[in-house]
Formats: sequence, C-alpha cells, structure tokens
Amino acid sequence: MPENPVDVGAVAKAEPPKPPSFLKGKGKLLFVERAKVLHPVGLLTEIDVYPFGMYCNLLAEFLELDRKCNDGRYNESYLRSGKSKKTGETYIQLTQLNSYRMQLLTMLHKYESKFGLTPADRDGISLNNPTDNKPDGVGKSW
Repeated sequence: MPENPVDVGAVAKAEPPKPPSFLKGKGKLLFVERAKVLHPVGLLTEIDVYPFGMYCNLLAEFLELDRKCNDGRYNESYLRSGKSKKTGETYIQLTQLNSYRMQLLTMLHKYESKFGLTPADRDGISLNNPTDNKPDGVGKSW
C-alpha cells in the first residue's frame, strides 16, 4: 500500500483547472463553462488543460463560423455546381467555407472522443474498468 494514498474525494472537490493563457473570448468562456462539468467527474485534470483548451478554441471558431453561415453574412451556399471545362461533365462540390466548416467538425469530433464527451465514448471508458476483467486477464473489450 502506498505511503500517501490519494484521497479521490478531495481531488473531485478541488476547483476546476484554470483556462490556459492562449484562450481568449468565447474559447475561454467555453473552457470555464465545460470545466465545471468535466472536472468533478474526473474527465478534466491539470494535465488536460492545453488539449482541452485547443478543443474549446476549435469549438468557438466552429460556432462563430456556423453563426455567420446561418445569419446570411456569407451568401455562399453549401454546394456549388458547374461544368468541367475539360470533360463537359456537371459536378457538385462543397464550397470552400463549408469545406472548412466540415474540417473543423471532424477535428472537434476527434477531441470529443479523446475527452469522453459523447455517450458512446463514455460507454467505452466504462468498459475498461479493471473490475470487469475475467480471471484470465481478458476483459469485456475482448
């Protein structure tokens, strides 16, 4: 047994980590708001501050871009069509703005998975519980 066991209750009661200094504006607000929920359940610790800060920055950027797209500031539709000069075939492609929006969304989903922010990810976290292992060392995930 360790000399100084960690009091898990004390860790859970501690204040959530402060946002990293690079966060400003909406990203910082998102960090503070979500840290209050994630920290008490052990999904956000001091070591997670920078990656979670990057997630909040991306989320703020995505929300701003989404707001601009939906309030008519950009009169650019999601899809653009045209005819190829070489082949004469009609094509449909994502606009540059929507393409960037989709890239942000993909990055956000990856971060969300890392922090267990979706129900499926949280379910996966619970499957890795050491008490679920069988005597042969193979857990439910096998």
